[in-house]
Amino acid sequence: MAPNPASARKAIAFTRLGMLLSLGAIGLGISLSLGMGPAWANCPPRREPLPNLGPGDSGSDVRRLQGILALLGFYQGPADGTYDTALANAVRLFQETQKLDPSGEVTAETWDALLPNPNCRPPARPDR
Repeated sequence: MAPNPASARKAIAFTRLGMLLSLGAIGLGISLSLGMGPAWANCPPRREPLPNLGPGDSGSDVRRLQGILALLGFYQGPADGTYDTALANAVRLFQETQKLDPSGEVTAETWDALLPNPNCRPPARPDR
């Protein structure tokens, strides 16, 4: 019996998600936004500032962005640290899926969607 393509895609996505979580590339917040559990509001903003990135930029932050988008399945190019047209298109696609302005440039809002605050926790449950 041939594998169900939809099931195979879900298995691949789940495996990628597990890799991202185990590597610390993403926090629990994005896994929840991908349908892996309940979401919550009022998460404090990230403490360390991340640089805005766009076409023409290069370096380790661009390489980090390429790696994250590749693991999420949005980018298939080399992780060479160069923000080119292919990376801008991958960023646009990610932004569209997150209902962000698909500018193709990475701002704080896009970083927050890619790397939610690892200190974000669900609200405490009331005692029963």
